[in-house]
Amino acid sequence: MGYGPVATAVVGRSLRSLENLLRCGHDPDEEGFGYPGTQWWQHPPLCLALGWPSGFETLLKAGANPSVAVEVAMDHADEAAFKLLIEYDCPMSFKAGIDNMVLDQLKRCRLGEPMIDLALSKAVDQRQRLWALLQQSLSGLEIDELDIRPKEGELLDAGCVIAQEALLDRGIEVPLGLRVSNQKPLTIYHSRNWMSSNFAQKLFDAGFRDVDNHVRPRGRRSSYSPTPFIRCCRQGNFNSALWFMKMGARTRIDEEDFSWIAQHLVASSVTENLDAVEVIKVSDLLQRLKRSNGPFESDRCVCYCSLKGCTPITTLHRCQSDDIRWYKTWSEKISSLQCWLEWGQFSLVEARLAWKAFSRLEIFTRLGMAHTCCRHNYSFQDIRILAPDEQAELRDEDTEAGLVQDLESYMQKYEEQEKQFQGTLEEFLALWWSDVNCTLNFNETRKGRCEKEDPIYSEEYFDCDVEIFLRGFR
Repeated sequence: MGYGPVATAVVGRSLRSLENLLRCGHDPDEEGFGYPGTQWWQHPPLCLALGWPSGFETLLKAGANPSVAVEVAMDHADEAAFKLLIEYDCPMSFKAGIDNMVLDQLKRCRLGEPMIDLALSKAVDQRQRLWALLQQSLSGLEIDELDIRPKEGELLDAGCVIAQEALLDRGIEVPLGLRVSNQKPLTIYHSRNWMSSNFAQKLFDAGFRDVDNHVRPRGRRSSYSPTPFIRCCRQGNFNSALWFMKMGARTRIDEEDFSWIAQHLVASSVTENLDAVEVIKVSDLLQRLKRSNGPFESDRCVCYCSLKGCTPITTLHRCQSDDIRWYKTWSEKISSLQCWLEWGQFSLVEARLAWKAFSRLEIFTRLGMAHTCCRHNYSFQDIRILAPDEQAELRDEDTEAGLVQDLESYMQKYEEQEKQFQGTLEEFLALWWSDVNCTLNFNETRKGRCEKEDPIYSEEYFDCDVEIFLRGFR
């Protein structure tokens, strides 16, 4: 199998052989050998010793690196081994796997609450010792220049990487247990793993107080979210999003060419998983966002699909992918907006504005006009923003083709008919779409933007039944 002598003794569960080998100076972290094709999967002896407490502790006493086995121990919920790793100062802020440090892994592991609390206690101890080492090694002026001094009751969070770099730059060795993964400027709350509000509260109570740290983009914008709250909204983790909002997280982050808006991200997440939404959580979050920022918080997009920027209504109904599987049927469009209005407890006046925004986007789509606003979603982790000259070119094309005039003509008719109509909003919408379907149906093409009929308009994917407004929503 390519095992070395120490690993062979571990696999054979021979404690005497293992102790003799270690006494003779064999490396407790020895690497396996054999032909190259086998080496990628071979585990170090400490991982192979899981489920064998006496051998496991023997390796740790001999100086085995505890961090090599912590991920496997957590994945297998081996609490006895995990407790031993903590006793031997396994670094809680160092990478356990390819992407995540141990504290990140705790967010999704199968360990019991006592073990998680023990790990957090160890993380607090290690962060405090790192800060103490920094204070012993650097002058007060040097520490002030780093600008990472925690407030009373707080722990080093993103600043622990800066502290570690400052020590290493001065030739000061950082003990293994105090080392941190080089993820500057990420905080413990920035994680790809789904984090529960209960775990977030544990982190806060332990002293991790930087809940709204803003990360600047590095590389593709799709690879990050600027704050933990924004990430939760983007992931559809509404329970944790509520926790961050209650803790004072910002609901909007404006960057140079893009705005992260919580309402938009919630709408984008909801539209992709409408049947799986936790209604109570998303309703609570949406109503809080609505009270804080209004019902139609707009971004800085310049596109004919909406007036004065895209709103959550636009994001709720825009197709977020070129894949036909993500196109919505007519009934799905109506149902998603109805759910949104119910969850947010929109007034009748607000509902009328929402349906008007929906109508504009739908007519825009049927006319085959080009979006110049951004796209963002969770499932594809992709954000696309056209360059200003490309946006201007597309808007000019639509103007020259008379599509902008057609769109405004339809919306003018919409406003006039809505003002004159005496019945309910549902009755008006049924009448309006009945008329629109006679002049602008789903079989329209892209007006020269593609060679064949766009599948978004084919009857295979759409049911044009306007009676859905009158008989209720699914």
